[in-house]
Amino acid sequence: MPEAPEGVNPDDRRYSDQHQWIKVHVDGAYRIGVTWWEHQRLVAPIHVEMPDVGEHLDAGEMYGMVECMLGAIGELRAPVAGRVVAVNEEFVADPEMLYVYDEPYESWLIAVVPDDVGDLDRLLDAGGYTERTKYAREWGFGGVE
Repeated sequence: MPEAPEGVNPDDRRYSDQHQWIKVHVDGAYRIGVTWWEHQRLVAPIHVEMPDVGEHLDAGEMYGMVECMLGAIGELRAPVAGRVVAVNEEFVADPEMLYVYDEPYESWLIAVVPDDVGDLDRLLDAGGYTERTKYAREWGFGGVE
């Protein structure tokens, strides 16, 4: 796995231990996507499962999955509790689009209206996430639990 590029994790969002980013959108909903590390692991996606709009998610709950041709299955777990208000249907229709994007911080998977805006404070900032994943390559990718 290649080294993460310098400054790869944008400062304008928060990060979960499950390699997802959360960014507050202009409408107040949180857009959620996969980080650079997860993007590198999910090579050749062939199937994506996402929640339904209107579904409520608890923090830590599995809300979807990405199945890859090369055997990896990525479980997507909600970094915050909230109601799903949008699903990026582009990925559901064509799972390979998840990997085709060279910039994982430009594309999102779902948007949620949070139950508690304070949940963001419990997640990692860019510096904290970068520090937690710094040795992931040495540990054999899953270095962050």
